[in-house]
Amino acid sequence: MPVSISDNGQGQPRVTTTVVWEYAQGLDAICVGFPTGGFDASKHDTIVDTARAELAEEARLTGGELTCLVDVNAHPGMVESKWCRNRFYPFLCVGADVDANPPPRDKEEDVRMRVCQVTLDELRRLVKSGDMLAPSVQTAFLGLEELSRRGYC
Repeated sequence: MPVSISDNGQGQPRVTTTVVWEYAQGLDAICVGFPTGGFDASKHDTIVDTARAELAEEARLTGGELTCLVDVNAHPGMVESKWCRNRFYPFLCVGADVDANPPPRDKEEDVRMRVCQVTLDELRRLVKSGDMLAPSVQTAFLGLEELSRRGYC
């Protein structure tokens, strides 16, 4: 969950998050979610490397403070769905910058992927809309909980 925090001009933080709209083959529809991807030992050294690579590739973001929202050493990962063995680690990334020279996207992503910044209220609406992919809903819940713990919402 990539997050930007700025001043709203009235001394209060303005918090936005970056989401991606992309084609979901199973639904044959455009859905919304956070940048995601799988660990590939030939490309990544750690799960953190995977998170950074997906932020750069899909959201065109680099840097920022990256926090895993579960203990990567003790947690088996969140279950993606009942139809597969996939598990994922949700991350919060605060303060990433736009990557001036991002890596190329996968072919199917490049054509249909759209990157947007939304407020936290808009994120909450997206979570309830039915258009957000389940792993991103779970990440949004944990991310909002962490932002609340930090005093941002």
